[in-house]
Amino acid sequence: MLLLSYPKILLVTLLGAIPVLIWGIVFAREKRIWGQTLSKFSLGRVFMGGVLSAAVAMILEVWFLEKEIGSLFLVNLMKIWWLEEIPQILPSASMILFLAFFEEISKLAVVIFSFLKSKTNGIILGMTVGLAFGVIENGVYFASFFKAGNQNLEWENFFIVAFLRFLFSTSAHMVYSGIAGFFIEKAFQKSSFLLQIIFLGIAIFFSSLIHFLFNFYLTIGKMEMVFFFLFLGISGLFFFFKKTRSQLS
Repeated sequence: MLLLSYPKILLVTLLGAIPVLIWGIVFAREKRIWGQTLSKFSLGRVFMGGVLSAAVAMILEVWFLEKEIGSLFLVNLMKIWWLEEIPQILPSASMILFLAFFEEISKLAVVIFSFLKSKTNGIILGMTVGLAFGVIENGVYFASFFKAGNQNLEWENFFIVAFLRFLFSTSAHMVYSGIAGFFIEKAFQKSSFLLQIIFLGIAIFFSSLIHFLFNFYLTIGKMEMVFFFLFLGISGLFFFFKKTRSQLS
């Protein structure tokens, strides 16, 4: 019989509320600046779109793993580069890259659809989708975590796992999608189709790249690099917020 550690479940819940609180503060500040533009569009629907994007990403990831796309990619890469053997780090790095790309594509599709429907702040839309995605991803993770009997993990180690998942992972998803939302908004402000494609490409490339780097360094245990890329992403998000506000004044 599975015995649940309710204090640890409570800790997970409280930590999970922190990114939501941060998003709420940012949204409240932006709503005062943007006025009725944000009020007219239901962010609840955007959030549900983020939930759907998490489901789509999981389906794509399962398909990727079942079809062994990563292995086929590495085999063809060896043929192109005439590699005699695969570098040790390449299989895990390529898998992390593909999974990051699938997740970002799923989220950005929702951000694009939401922006076209609302014409409102792309950063807010991106953060909302990222928040929803992070919440679902962590819910799936901790459901598997407790089911596997890890609730008996020592408090110190459990806190580290919960901290990394909620404060880092959820916040990181908000940062990836928030910055991508800025470029998506810029894309649809351009009259040239070519410029629209370029800005959409930047949104996909940047969010996938920083997502890959975050997950890659987290996987190999380089926490100083994880902190660096998260700090870099948050700094970029605030920079784009400031840039967006200056255009309103």
